[in-house]
Amino acid sequence: MTNHTSDTLLHHSQTHESCVSAYLSVVWNNGFTDQMAYFVHPLFVDYSMPFSILQNADGVKTYLHILKTSLHFHLEIESLASCGDFVYASTRLHVAPLHLVSAQTTEVSMQFSIFQMNRGMIIAHWQA
Repeated sequence: MTNHTSDTLLHHSQTHESCVSAYLSVVWNNGFTDQMAYFVHPLFVDYSMPFSILQNADGVKTYLHILKTSLHFHLEIESLASCGDFVYASTRLHVAPLHLVSAQTTEVSMQFSIFQMNRGMIIAHWQA
């Protein structure tokens, strides 16, 4: 006999993790900010942004555009885990000035993010 409740929770966990992984790859790493609507809820708030005017999807798009004009960066997902409507991501951020991209000029930092999901989409993000 199958436990439908645990099957449903597992499916939601995998779906939530897939959404976060795709968001980080498509939007952050590849810069396809026009694809954000596939991943973020219309009421999305990114509490990791430095100013409240940047804490929505349009603000994140602006922030990424500014970053891409001066830095080369890549988020490497170390691990993803989920519990209920939250996805926890451990990432490694590789950053270098655009004109000096090499192993010697790249800085790497570990980051920990929390994503809250709503109806299969990211509705909130915090950075620790």
